[in-house]
Amino acid sequence: MEKVQLLAKMLGTSAEWLRWGESSDITTTTPNSQIDIQHNKLINKQLAESVLHDWSLLNHNNQQLILMILDTLLKQQKNRELI
Repeated sequence: MEKVQLLAKMLGTSAEWLRWGESSDITTTTPNSQIDIQHNKLINKQLAESVLHDWSLLNHNNQQLILMILDTLLKQQKNRELI
């Protein structure tokens, strides 16, 4: 159990989640549960690291293209939220 607790701490999740998973009776599966929040933070961190790595592989012109696409998407999203 100590190894599971250490691994859980390293991964930013709970020992119960590692041991029993999301569908067990030990953990709650509501979006507001602490375990789900920790799991989402871990996923977001991994995604951010992956995106940063991928970004570093792009040349300057492609980075500029991605920035323009993101800007366009964010403007569209903001406009939809205002409606």
